[in-house]
Amino acid sequence: AVSDNSLVVYDKFSVQQTYQFIDSKLVLQNQSFNWHIKTGKNKSEGTCYVQYSDYLFDTVYSKRFFNAELGITHQDAYEKDTGFWAQIRPIPLSEKERIFINYEDSIYRVRNSKVYLDSIDSIYNRVTLMKLLLNGMGYINREKKINCGFDPAISLIDPLAIGGWRVRYSAYVFKRFESRKSLYVSPFLNYGFRNQDVKGNINIRYLYDPKKISTISLNAGRYFGFVNNFATLNDLARRSNFFEQTHAYLYHRTELFNGFYAVTGIQHLQRQDLDNFKFSPRGDSLFADNQPIAFQSHTAFETVISVEYTPKQLYLQEPKEKIILGSKFPTFSLLYKQAWPNVFSSSTNYRFLEFKTTQMFNIGTLGTSEYNIVAGAFLDTTNLKIMDYRYIRGGDPYFFLPAMYGFQLVDSTFPIFKPYLEAHYVHQFNGFISSKIPGLKQLNITTMAGGGTLWVPERNYQYNELFGGVNRIFKIGKERIRFGLYYVVSQSNQQGFRSGFKFSIEPYNQDTNSWSF
Repeated sequence: AVSDNSLVVYDKFSVQQTYQFIDSKLVLQNQSFNWHIKTGKNKSEGTCYVQYSDYLFDTVYSKRFFNAELGITHQDAYEKDTGFWAQIRPIPLSEKERIFINYEDSIYRVRNSKVYLDSIDSIYNRVTLMKLLLNGMGYINREKKINCGFDPAISLIDPLAIGGWRVRYSAYVFKRFESRKSLYVSPFLNYGFRNQDVKGNINIRYLYDPKKISTISLNAGRYFGFVNNFATLNDLARRSNFFEQTHAYLYHRTELFNGFYAVTGIQHLQRQDLDNFKFSPRGDSLFADNQPIAFQSHTAFETVISVEYTPKQLYLQEPKEKIILGSKFPTFSLLYKQAWPNVFSSSTNYRFLEFKTTQMFNIGTLGTSEYNIVAGAFLDTTNLKIMDYRYIRGGDPYFFLPAMYGFQLVDSTFPIFKPYLEAHYVHQFNGFISSKIPGLKQLNITTMAGGGTLWVPERNYQYNELFGGVNRIFKIGKERIRFGLYYVVSQSNQQGFRSGFKFSIEPYNQDTNSWSF
């Protein structure tokens, strides 16, 4: 059985295997996977049984016989009737299983009938007070494969917005076509009472080739911009971190060959400071010298080109789409960004290059490791604005930053312009250590350790850190939240040795099926 400390989605998981000798070789004969999930009062469990046969030994294959395509499914596989699958089934169904499958098939026919689906959709689409106030409204048209969502009333008012109280609203429309192509459209509107200003944007994403995972994305609107998107908690809400921006982003992403992706994009930006913007007086009491940043209004036209390559990326080929399964090799990416002066009234002029290597991998029962190595530099800074700087973020007093992107005990945020190198590493032991310690095992507490290094020659700055700590996952409804407590030790040629405790509160990302570190 798998340790409970190692599980995120399941509450219990076990694997049973049976081996046999064939030609004096011990090989796998069959195995079963058993799982159990409990959410509140609801429980579900299942078993997957796999049988192995027709072993071939000492067979010689051509050099490229085994490739990254682990499986392919043809369209007719979805059109076979139950008789075909019953004929090729290696293990006949028991009477109990046959009764269960017939029962499940009858339920499937009912649940996929138009009458039933229309009744389910009508309930989902029904307007209720709880949906309007707290949960948000949804609308689904299954026949046209359209799904819409609308914000609840509770999210309308934003009391902590820039300039005081603002009212906001957003919605989305998602449509998936029979070809597995999809279209996502999400408008967003925002109104400020103090300044009587209207802001907002629209986000459109179109997946036009599911086989190559090719998308076109557009985001356009007018809203507040951040001087430093990754500012410390102390600086994030300062007026000097905001400006006003009208923007239009157009991006295209596609897979040129297996594991190799290319992204091209253009950005048109019009920026102005908030010198004439009316702020809430409460903000003055939160920060000393809380003044907006002053700069000359300007326009920027930028192009972005990036490539990303994961060697030997494994995948499944479906009739209408490609499903990526990952790789045992790291992902290498290269980003080039350039601002063009005198194009569409642009005044900015700079060039930036960055190289990155990332990977997440398992080390058997020892747990899961992840690393992120980044090196980059500005190749040209002829006319570089403060919001285009590359920043190294300072650490927060008590909050533990996502370890793949920040350093915990750097004393302050600073910009870098010339070549730099940063690296991050984290290992989650899961239950390898804590399962052997009485008390920690019963409390489902896991352990982790990691470190990072930073080298900025232009500042003659070098920084290293090591950290370790414990995590505990809590289930709040269907959501999973991970709480962590860590101890960090750092060494720098300018700060000397420092140390301290940090904590983290992190939600589980259902989209990526992972934590941030």
